[in-house]
Amino acid sequence: MNLTSKTNFVKANISKANKMMSTKPFEQSKPFTKKDYGEVPLYLDTIKATVTAEKDYFNMLRESQKPKPTHIPLDNDMKNELLEGLKKKYDQLSEEYQVSDLILRI
Repeated sequence: MNLTSKTNFVKANISKANKMMSTKPFEQSKPFTKKDYGEVPLYLDTIKATVTAEKDYFNMLRESQKPKPTHIPLDNDMKNELLEGLKKKYDQLSEEYQVSDLILRI
């Protein structure tokens, strides 16, 4: 099965290439001469607005989840009252311990 052809494919390709339409030469655009050169596109403004809204929402959530402060600032009068109460309670407990310790030793 010898398949042969008398067609010269090199010449055929050259003739096809010559018959093809030529393309226009590439023209470079000059971005500095455009009307909107240097302006921020509108879609970026909308994206920026949504991003800031999301940041605010997450900050609000973070603030609401923060633990509330558990300590209460005391002035000197309240501090002195608490210290006196603790000293009285300590003295009372130490007397009870000493009495019970003496009873156990006997």
